[in-house]
Amino acid sequence: MVREVTGSPSAIRCVPKEGWKGSAFLADPWKLSCALSGKLLGYRPMDSTRAKDSLKTAITNCWETMGRPRENL
Repeated sequence: MVREVTGSPSAIRCVPKEGWKGSAFLADPWKLSCALSGKLLGYRPMDSTRAKDSLKTAITNCWETMGRPRENL
């Protein structure tokens, strides 16, 4: 979605845990669930189409706010 909004030709690649140089917690598997937040807070996830549209809008707004600083990414 970021590549689509920005027009970037950058490739997406998976970095093996052993080769990751960033924050350690980002290399660990994340087991996400809405069950606990639903039970404690009454959270209900939005449908995937609305969620994707919302995320794309946020990415677009961010990109436009940044002023599209680079022509060739």
